Amino acid sequence: MIRSFLGLSLVLLLGCPSSDTGTKDTSVVNGGGGGDEDGDGYKPTEGDCDETNPDINPGAPEICDGLDNNCDGIIDEGVMGTFYADADGDGFGDLDVPMEACEAPAGYVTNSEDCDDAQALSFPGNVEVCDEIDNDCDGVIDNGVGDVYYADGDEDGYGDAGAPQQACSQPAGMVLDNTDCDDTTNKAFPGNTEVCDTIDNNCDGVVDEGVETTYYADVDSDGYGDPSLILMACSLPAGYSADNTDCDDARYETNPGAIEYCNGYDDNCDGVIDEDTADDAMTWYADNDTDGYGDPSTGVVSCSAPPGYVSDNTDCDDTRARSNPAGIELCNGYDDNCDGTVDEATAVDASTWYYDADSDAYGNPSVSTVACSAPAGYVADNTDCNDGTSLANPGQLEVCDGIDNDCDGTSDEPDAIDASTWYADADSDNYGDASVSQPACTQPAGYVADATDCDDARYETNPGATEYCNGYDDDCDGVVDEADAVDSQTWYADADSDLYGNPSVSTVQCDQPAGYVTDNTDCDDTVSTTNPGGTEVCNGVDDDCNGTVDDDYATDATTWYADSDSDTYGNASVSQVDCLQPAGYVVDSTDCNDTTAAAYPGADEVCDGIDNDCDGDIDEDGGVSDGDTYYMDADSDTYGDESTTIEACSLPSGYVENYYDCDDTDPSEPVAVDDSGSPSGAGTSADPLDTIQAGIDLADSCVVVTEGHYNEYDIDFGGKTLDVWGVDGRDVTTIDPGLTVCDYTNPTDCHPVFLLNSGTGAAPTIHGFWVTGGTGYLTETTTTETCADSDPSHASADTCTVTQDDFCGGGAYVSGDDPQFSDMVFEAGDLPEFAQEPTGSWSQAWVSSAGGGVCALNSAATFDNVVFSSNFADSGGGLYVGASSTVEVVHGWFDDNSASDGGGIATDTSDLNVSNTVIACNSATVDGGGSFSDTSGSVNFTNILFAMNTSGTATTNGSQTYSGSSVTLMLWNMVAQANTTSPMFYNLGTASIGYADSYNAGGGGTTSGTWSAMSVTSSGSQYTNISCDGNWQNDDASLVAGAASINAGDPSILDADGSRSDLGAYGGPEGTW
Repeated sequence: MIRSFLGLSLVLLLGCPSSDTGTKDTSVVNGGGGGDEDGDGYKPTEGDCDETNPDINPGAPEICDGLDNNCDGIIDEGVMGTFYADADGDGFGDLDVPMEACEAPAGYVTNSEDCDDAQALSFPGNVEVCDEIDNDCDGVIDNGVGDVYYADGDEDGYGDAGAPQQACSQPAGMVLDNTDCDDTTNKAFPGNTEVCDTIDNNCDGVVDEGVETTYYADVDSDGYGDPSLILMACSLPAGYSADNTDCDDARYETNPGAIEYCNGYDDNCDGVIDEDTADDAMTWYADNDTDGYGDPSTGVVSCSAPPGYVSDNTDCDDTRARSNPAGIELCNGYDDNCDGTVDEATAVDASTWYYDADSDAYGNPSVSTVACSAPAGYVADNTDCNDGTSLANPGQLEVCDGIDNDCDGTSDEPDAIDASTWYADADSDNYGDASVSQPACTQPAGYVADATDCDDARYETNPGATEYCNGYDDDCDGVVDEADAVDSQTWYADADSDLYGNPSVSTVQCDQPAGYVTDNTDCDDTVSTTNPGGTEVCNGVDDDCNGTVDDDYATDATTWYADSDSDTYGNASVSQVDCLQPAGYVVDSTDCNDTTAAAYPGADEVCDGIDNDCDGDIDEDGGVSDGDTYYMDADSDTYGDESTTIEACSLPSGYVENYYDCDDTDPSEPVAVDDSGSPSGAGTSADPLDTIQAGIDLADSCVVVTEGHYNEYDIDFGGKTLDVWGVDGRDVTTIDPGLTVCDYTNPTDCHPVFLLNSGTGAAPTIHGFWVTGGTGYLTETTTTETCADSDPSHASADTCTVTQDDFCGGGAYVSGDDPQFSDMVFEAGDLPEFAQEPTGSWSQAWVSSAGGGVCALNSAATFDNVVFSSNFADSGGGLYVGASSTVEVVHGWFDDNSASDGGGIATDTSDLNVSNTVIACNSATVDGGGSFSDTSGSVNFTNILFAMNTSGTATTNGSQTYSGSSVTLMLWNMVAQANTTSPMFYNLGTASIGYADSYNAGGGGTTSGTWSAMSVTSSGSQYTNISCDGNWQNDDASLVAGAASINAGDPSILDADGSRSDLGAYGGPEGTW
C-alpha cells in the first residue's frame, strides 16, 4: 500500500502548481485584529486604502468595478475594455470613436468594423444592391450587382464578349449583345453578307468563303503556273498566275513558249526531251576503228552522239586504229599520220647513221644522217675519237705513245698498260708514303720512287731522323718515344695517387707511367691525404709532411671553452684551440654565468635571483618552473581568468591569485558573497553581499562565495544560468537553513536549501558547498477521498476532505531545470515520513516525501564528486529522480541515507546513469536499500561499489538494488558486499550484470529474478574499509593490494593508466578521482 500511494502522491506533486491567490496568509500574522479591521491581512500602515472592504488591499488583483482594488491610487487600471460608437444602430462601431469602460455604454459596441457609421445600410456582411452605397463595406460601391453590358467599339450594335461590365444602368458605348467577332470594324457582325475583303463579314469563323478566284503558283516567275499548286483569292496574289500549263515550275527556261535545246530538259513542254530538231543539235561521223576520228563519208544529226559515232571526220583509214591525223609515223610501211607519205625520215623510229672513214666499225659523231635503213659507208656507232687511224677507238688499250688510244679523252693516262708506280712525298723529305701511290707514264709532281716514310705528314719523321719524346716515331723504327730518346725523363711512384711521388721508387721514359709523377716529395706514399700539400687535421698523422703531427693549426682543431662550474656549459670569453680536450674545458660556449652550475642554457628558471636559463632575464614572469600560478585580472575586479595564467616568483601587475572570474571583461562579475558582508554591499570583493541569494539576484554570470556559515533556504536562481562557487571548498563553506521539524502541522519550516524550479531548462553550476538540514519543498493539494482511518463513525464508502502534502528535496528541489552540482555534500536532509493522519472528523492529512538530499523532476541534472549522507525521505533517502528526468552521477558517495524505498537512490519513470560511485551503508525499511527503481526507465551502474546496504527484513527485496517490471537495469564493473539473508539484487524487469564480484556473507545470494549475466565472481571483501559509522570521510573504498577485482573489469574499458579496468568505484577512465 505504501508504494502505490507514493506513486499517486508524486503524480499530484508533479501536476499541481502553487495555489497562491495573492491574499496574504493571516493565520499567524494578524489573527483577525490589531488594526486590520476588514481582516484582509493588511493594515492602513501597510498600504490598505479601505479597511471596510477585505477585497481592497495592496495584494488584491485590480478588477473592473469602479474601485481601486489594489490601493495603487488608480481605479480599474489595465482591466477596462474598449468600445466603439454605433451612431447608425447597425451593430457595427466606428474605429475613430472609441471609449474605455468596464461595460458597453449605450450606443456603443465591441467591434470597430463599420465603414460608414452614418448609413445603417452600410456594414460588413450586408448584401450589395444597386443604390450607389457601399452596402457590404468592401470599399467598392454597387459591385457585383446589375446587368452585364459589353463594349461596342465599332458601333455596329454588336458587343465584344471579352469586354464585359456589370452596371446598374447601360454605360455609353456598351450593349447587351456579346456576339461581335471583331469589334474593331463595323464590316464584321453576325448576319452580314460575306464579300471578298479578307474579313469574316458574317462572323461564321471563315474569311471570304465562296467568293474567291482560282490562281496557280508561278514559282519560276515565267508567267506559266503550276497546275498542282492552287490558291483561292479575291485578286491575283504575288507569285501566282491564272495560267496552269507550266511543266516545270522550278525552271524559268521551261514553259510552252520556250525554244528546245540539247540540255536534258523538255524546254518547250511538248513532252519530249532533246529531240533532233533542237536548236543546237550536231552532225556525227562513223568511227569504225574507234580511234576517235570519223569517216568523212558518213554522218547523222542528233543532240548526242549515236553509238560508234564521233564529231571528227578526218580519218584516212577507218579500218586501222593507228592511222589517223594524230597518229605517230613509224618505219612500218603505212602512212600512220595521214600526211600522204609512207616511212618518211620523220618517222619516230627512224635511225641516225655515222660515217666510218677508217673502217674500224666506229663512226664519226660529227658526220651523220637519219633514215629508216643504213646508207653505204655509215654505221650505227658514233664513238670514234680519231676517224683518221684505226689505232684509236673505244675498243683499243691505252699505251704510252702520245695518242688517246682508248678514246677516253686523255692520252697516256695512268692506266696505260706500260705505266710506272710513284709514291706520295707530302712532307718533301724524299721519303714516299707506301700507302699513297699512283701509276703514271712520267713522274708526277710531289711523288717519289721511295716508299719507306712512316709519317708523310711530318718532315721530321723518316728512316734517317733522330728520336725525341714527342709522341712520334721520329726514326720510323716502329717504336714511339722509346727510352733512348734524346729528351726522355725520370718518374717517381705515386702509390696513393696524391700527385706526390716516392723518391725511392723511380723509372726513366718519355711518357708518364701509370702510378708515377715527376714530384718526389711524398713522406708517406701509402696515404693520399698525407703529402706536402695536405691539410693538417687532428688524426695522429703528419698530414702536411712538415715533420710534426697534429699541429695547432689543424683545420678541425676544436675551440674549447673554460667550464669553471662543471655544468658542461663553457665561458665564451676563455677559450683554447687544440685537437684534444684540455682539462676543465668543454666544446660549448653558451654559459652566461660560469661561476654557478645553476645557470646554463636550458636550465629551468627558478626563483633564485639568477638568470638560470641564460635568456637574459632573471626570474622572469611566465618562465619560472617553481613560481606560483597567477591569473589575469583584465577588468581589475580582483578576480582572475582561469584560462589566462602566468607562472611567476611574485604577483605580477594585472594578475591575481584566484581564478574565480567568469567574465574578465566585466568588472561587475563575479558578484562576491561573504558571511561577514552587508545586505547593501556592492557585491565586490571589497564590499561583498552577505547572502548567496542576494548574490544570485544581482549576478548575470557568476557568484563567488567565500568560506563561512550561511543560514539560508529557498535559494532561488529564478531561471538564471549562473556559476555559483564556494571557492574555498565544501569543507569550509556550509549552508544550514536552521529549520526545525517540518510536517503538515508546521509547514512554515518546510523548505529546500536550493530552489531550482523555473521550468525553463536553466543550467546553473553549483560548486563547493556543504549543505545540511534542508526539509523539502512542499506542494499541498486538497481532494476528496475515501476516509482512510478506523473511526467507527465512518462507513466504508464515506469520503473525507484530504489535504495532500508532498515534500521533495531537502538540500535541493529541482523541477524543469538542469543544474550541475560538483564538489558538494548534501547532509542531514530530513523530510517527513509517510503518514495518513486525521485532522478532524471528516478531514485528513496525507503526507509523502522524496529525495532527502536532492529531488530532481523533469531534469537533466548532473552530480560530480557529490556526497549524499544521513538524509531521510519516504522514497530516495539520498536522491530521488522522477518525472521523465535523465540524471547523471559521477564520483558520487551515498552513505547512511534511509527511506522506505531506496535508501540511497530512488527513480520513477526516469533514466539514471551512475559511474565511479560508492553506495554504502544505506537502508530501506521496505525495498532497495542501495537503490530502488519503479514504474519505468533505464538505470545503469558502471564502476560501482555496493557495500553493506540493507532493506527491511529477510522477506523484503533487494538489499542493494530493487528494479520494477518495466525498468531496465545494468550493473557493470561492480564490486558488491552484503550480509543479508535475502538476495542483494532484486529484479522484476530487464536486468544485466557483467564483470562483477559480489559477496553476500549472510547467505542470501546475489540476484533474484531474471538476469543476463557474464563474468560474475564472488571473492569476499576487497575494499580497504567501509565502517558504516556515519563518518564516510574516514572510509576508504579503494581495492586492497592483490584484490581479485584488480584488472578484472570489462576489457573494452581501460583505466587511466591504460591497463584493463578494475572493478569497483575506482576503475575505468574516470577512476583516478
